[in-house]
Amino acid sequence: MHVEACRHLHRNLEQIRGLPHHRGGGGQRVRAGVSLNPHTPWEAVRDVLPLCDLVLVMSVNPGFGGQRFIPLVRPKIRALRAAIDAQGLATRLQVDGGVDDLNAGELWADGADAFVAGSAVFRNPRYPAYADAIAALRRAACE
Repeated sequence: MHVEACRHLHRNLEQIRGLPHHRGGGGQRVRAGVSLNPHTPWEAVRDVLPLCDLVLVMSVNPGFGGQRFIPLVRPKIRALRAAIDAQGLATRLQVDGGVDDLNAGELWADGADAFVAGSAVFRNPRYPAYADAIAALRRAACE
């Protein structure tokens, strides 16, 4: 859920975590995640981090694909990684918006461990084949 659209973040995260641990027969636990818009400070989730399986940092303003990455979110990623690690949490830190093979390595170094890369995969003139675009993203994150 987006922090900016959620009136009772703590309560909603607890409700999600209280759902049955299994959906159907797949054995997957229901996971709780929060999303932060570029202008929202990371401290908006500081007190609920232990309830978050995922924190998604939006690095563009939500609305449409193909936007440019907003570099001002990088300190937020680093601060979130430090807070997650300091508390010994297994929370995933994901970045969404303008992620491509040119910045994935920096974002990985900042502490992100998952990426959303729509245009970099599906509309990338340098890598017209999806598999090549994905491989380039993986290489960038690993270097």
